Amino acid sequence: MLDLRCDMACGGDGMPGEPLPGAALVDRGYGDVAVVSLFGEHDLRTRDALRETLSGIVAEGRLPVLDLSAADYIDSSVLNAAVDTDGLLRARGARLVLLVGTAAIVERALDVSGIARILPCARDDREAVTMAREVARVTDPAARGR
Repeated sequence: MLDLRCDMACGGDGMPGEPLPGAALVDRGYGDVAVVSLFGEHDLRTRDALRETLSGIVAEGRLPVLDLSAADYIDSSVLNAAVDTDGLLRARGARLVLLVGTAAIVERALDVSGIARILPCARDDREAVTMAREVARVTDPAARGR
C-alpha cells in the first residue's frame, strides 16, 4: 500500500503518532478501497504529495476515497487534485469519493467550487466504501450481471 513518508505524517522522528497538520496519510484500507485522510491545512504546499498518493492508488488498481473530515482548510489546488484524480478514475469506470463532515470552511470550499455537486460525497467510511465500489461495479461490464 502506498503511504506518504512517516516523517511528514508522524512528526519527523519516524515514529507513528498523531498526524502533523498538513499530513496526508493512507490510513485505512478496505481491500480494493484505500482511504487517504487529510489532516490540518492543505494547499499548494501539499498538493504534489497528495496527487502522487492518489495517482499511485489508482495505478495499483485500487479505489481511493479522499477523507476531508480532519482537514481544517483546503484550497483550489487540492480541489484540482481531486478533480484530476476523478478524471483518471472515470477513464477506468470509477469515481473519486469524498468523505466529508468536516470544518465549515472546507464544506464551504466544496460548495462554492461546485465540487460537492460533481464528486460523490459520503458522510462515513461505510458509505464511502460502498459508493466507490458500487460506481466501479455498475460501470464494469463484467460485473453488470452480478
